[in-house]
Amino acid sequence: MRWIPCQASLHSHCAEKDFHGQRRLRDETIVRLHFIKFETKFIETCLDFIQAHFKGSSQSDRSVKNIPDEVFIYQRHGSPEYRFQGVTHNIFPYLLVNIGSGVSLIKTFDELLQLAERGDHRNVDMLVKDIYGGAYPLIGLPADLIASSFGKAARSPRQGQATEENVFKEEDVARSLLLSISNDIGQIAYLHAQLHGLKKIYFGGYFIRGHPLTMHTITYAINYWSKGGIQPLFLRHEGYLGAIGAFLKGAEEDESYSWEENFAGSSGLAQSSHQLQPFNSKFDKLELDRLEKVLLPCPLLASPDTYLPDTVDLTQDIAAQEYWLQCFTDSIDKQKQFENEHALKYLTGRLQDLDGIEDAQTRILELARGFLAGNVFDWGAKEVADIMEKGEFQFKDAESRLQDRPWLMDDFDAWVGRLSKGPVYRCVAVFCDNSGADIILGVFPFVRDLLMSGSKVILCANTKPTLNDVIYQELLILVRRVASMCPVIASALDTGMGRAIHTNFDARFSCDVLKVAVLKNRWLAQRLGGDMFNVVFKFEQASKSLGKNRICDR
Repeated sequence: MRWIPCQASLHSHCAEKDFHGQRRLRDETIVRLHFIKFETKFIETCLDFIQAHFKGSSQSDRSVKNIPDEVFIYQRHGSPEYRFQGVTHNIFPYLLVNIGSGVSLIKTFDELLQLAERGDHRNVDMLVKDIYGGAYPLIGLPADLIASSFGKAARSPRQGQATEENVFKEEDVARSLLLSISNDIGQIAYLHAQLHGLKKIYFGGYFIRGHPLTMHTITYAINYWSKGGIQPLFLRHEGYLGAIGAFLKGAEEDESYSWEENFAGSSGLAQSSHQLQPFNSKFDKLELDRLEKVLLPCPLLASPDTYLPDTVDLTQDIAAQEYWLQCFTDSIDKQKQFENEHALKYLTGRLQDLDGIEDAQTRILELARGFLAGNVFDWGAKEVADIMEKGEFQFKDAESRLQDRPWLMDDFDAWVGRLSKGPVYRCVAVFCDNSGADIILGVFPFVRDLLMSGSKVILCANTKPTLNDVIYQELLILVRRVASMCPVIASALDTGMGRAIHTNFDARFSCDVLKVAVLKNRWLAQRLGGDMFNVVFKFEQASKSLGKNRICDR
């Protein structure tokens, strides 16, 4: 089996409106790297495929950065079964064990794995209990430990004496063979790691291909020999390790862009059914999209190496995983353009109402409540989506549903105190969330007030959409539309001008941080000790040693 990377450029048209509100089309080009697997006997078909689909590029592709949730620990009977490790900068030192397909087999390897999964090696292997009648605790040998692979095969009947009852089943033999090879790999890997004082071993190569029994056996062997002192780790796309390495080796070094996994075109771990026809494999697919900018950690993070991009780890928390996946499955596909146009109609009136408030603290509270009310409009929240589906749901309706103070998490007084004492924030980064009322009626009035106080504001948005999030290209359009209605925004734009509850709730930053959200999922609200439409308003001040005159918002 061999693997090759193939590059393709995908063209799409994105509808947007220009400064005058006229609809126009904008071309986008996505450079995508496809990893395709094929059996060696199809090499000529592969070459024909490359020649037919190859597209030259004036710029060579140079740097693959990382793939989220690539590395995992396997626990065959654990919950969760796959424990992903995330991306970390502190992976060294480690041992990499690359297990290829150098052994010739009569059956295809996939058929052998499926056969082994149905087998019982205890009918073929000699166990400790077969010798001692049970465990041998004096030297720490459990009863089911393999004492001799294929040990019972020595008792196989001679030719002509075999019956249906005493002939070894091929699935039992296949399982014994798989365990024997996997145990051997595990012991050799352990000895090398022990020799060099290493605590982590990454296993890759197409021998593993996400097969649970193989990973379980290797894990058991490492844990047994090292007594838990060495950690066995596996790769979600272990079969492409060599292909990616060859791709990087043959390209020049360039840090001008990064690569990101395209989840829609990639698979997870090995599936139950495999199709091995050339270029039509149904498992272990990998596609990478090129990002035109380098992925870097946020410089305001207090500790980038320990930052986790989600408060709830869906790979660890099975209840959370089931809830959110079902929530996303049931979410309704709404047109963000319609929501934006609807909210823009009310922006001028909203700004006039704010300007009519003379008391400073009352004004700050109304800005905060507007920030929160806008955040209610989220088609990704099931309960809120049900409310909006039933009929007209206005901004004032959202404000009326907010929790009365004191809020579930209420640092509003500390926030007012910081604003009144000063100094004025030199620069504020606002991480935008939803389209429509959230960004237009909640975020923009808040940003306008910061600009009027003398702060510079950076609006941050995702480059790709998740549910109804406002994305970078859409934000550029919205800023121009709002600037045409608000002189303060227009002036800031002329001079050059993530989300807290799920992604940065526990994250620590080196600057002042205001984390604002409304709990719109009853399940999540109950987890945080609250109820629907409870308010999270956390204000965290930076330590004096890290500097205080900056703020990271939302």
